[in-house]
Amino acid sequence: MKQVLYKILTLSIILLFTFSCTKEACLNCNTYNMLDFDGELDNYTGEFKVCENDDMWDDIVWGEYDHNDAGDFSFIDLDIYTLGYRIIENPDIDNDGILNQNDMDIDNDGISNYNDSTPYGTDDNSIIELIICLDHE
Repeated sequence: MKQVLYKILTLSIILLFTFSCTKEACLNCNTYNMLDFDGELDNYTGEFKVCENDDMWDDIVWGEYDHNDAGDFSFIDLDIYTLGYRIIENPDIDNDGILNQNDMDIDNDGISNYNDSTPYGTDDNSIIELIICLDHE
């Protein structure tokens, strides 16, 4: 009798977890510099996976695009891909291959950051990333 009760209890717990959990949406994404995007999906600058419950999910503006729009992204099959964008800080402002956090002259103006009144330069140093994702289920 104990074995039957144990099996029923175990089955009940499994069923409870199976039907009470909601499936979160997860996406496998590639990122592209929006200003340099040439429509070639293989030329991505980075990749990541993001799920609805991640903090990063809210940093992305997910696009609402109409299949009939003949805009910049009309060549992307919206039945396959999910589009979004985000604005991030440029990690290498002077493009010298040294990340800002390790670069002694972040803006490459010849003045060390310690002595520079504008070590990050005077330009907007943000990157607008286009994010193109596939569903991951």
